[in-house]
Parts: sequence; C-alpha cells; structure tokens
Amino acid sequence: MVERELQPRTVTLIAGADPPALPAPSLSRTLIAGASAQVSAPVAQQLGGDEYRFVRWSDGATARARTLAVAADTRLVAVFARVGAGGGAGGASPGGGDTATGGTTTPATAADDTPPTLDVITPPRARLASHHLRVRAACPAEPCHVSARATIHLRPRHRLHTRTVRRDLAAGERRTVAIHLAAKARRRLARALRHRPSPHVGLATVATDSAGNRTTARTTLALRR
Repeated sequence: MVERELQPRTVTLIAGADPPALPAPSLSRTLIAGASAQVSAPVAQQLGGDEYRFVRWSDGATARARTLAVAADTRLVAVFARVGAGGGAGGASPGGGDTATGGTTTPATAADDTPPTLDVITPPRARLASHHLRVRAACPAEPCHVSARATIHLRPRHRLHTRTVRRDLAAGERRTVAIHLAAKARRRLARALRHRPSPHVGLATVATDSAGNRTTARTTLALRR
C-alpha cells in the first residue's frame, strides 16, 4: 500500500489601491483554493492635500466591503477618483469643471450609498439575574454609530420592549453594548418565567455610517432565571 500526503492547493489574493500611492487597502493573503476572503475599502482617502473617494473594484463590483471566493491567484484593486477632478469623483459635469456657487468653486462630492459592514455577536442565552442583555458589535471598515434594542416575547401578541442603547464605534473597534432590563420589566419577566421556561428575545442592532447609510442585524437568544 502506497501512502501519500495530500496538500491542498493554495492561491494568493493581493489587494491594492488605484492610485497606488493611496495607503489602503493593502492585503496579501495565501488561501486554500475556493476559500472565502473579506476585503473592504474606505469611503475616502487623503493624498497630497486632495480627497479621493472610492468608486469601484477592478472587477466592476461597487460594494466597498465584500466577501469573495478565491479559486485562483487574484489581484484586486480598489479604484478611487479625486474629488473635483472633472466635476466630481469619476465623472464630468455638463459644463465642465467644478460647480460654481456665489463666485467660488465647490468640488462636487460622490454620494456614498453603501451600507456599513456590521459584525454582531450575541450569546445563545442570557440570565435575568444579570439585569442586562449584551451584544458585541463592530464595524470593520469605517466608524459607525450603533444602536441596540431588545424585544421580549412574553406570550403571543404580548411583547416587552427595552430602551434603545447607543454607542459610537471607531473603525474595527468591537464593543459590548449592554441593554439594561429595568426593575419593572424584570418583575414581569420573573412572572412570565414561571409559566414559560425560556421566553424568546429578539435583538435588533443598527449601524449607521457618516453618510446616513444603515445596516440592521437581527439575532435571538433565550432568557433564563
């Protein structure tokens, strides 16, 4: 019998920026062929006193944060355009040049309509005695404002809503958002737990970026004494 050690085929993913002098994104990673990888690009970058805004990826995709399957060696470039060049980022205005207002020129700004990437981690269950429901949230690609709220289903058509908790997160920062259960709510839940062993709890976490784009993540957990 002949024994052979099989090695999985690997591929390389390289990500860069255009113009190349921009500092991000920068990625070089070796993966097993067919594996998935996450890449993201910032909304805007500064270079030489000029602002450059993200337009698209070199393969035509326009989502700043994305997940792709890498089947072969791949080079992916985030394409940026200088704001004000030709009337905006990556396009020309009908009159040629910048938009005039009151005798001064104001560079046109490309609209950011890409929702932020939101990563949420919730435990499978929580205890009423802790007085809090906790959510771990992060926006990997950009700063964001996160809000979280819980809806507890005591019985059919009877729900209990908590107050909304808000936090500001830096890009890549992961923080715990603690949703407080008020004393009145805990008393009602204690009574409900006598008849229902584990009420269903729905958590809605919303991330909003600087352009007002939103991403909502909905998770569930079980509540116990």
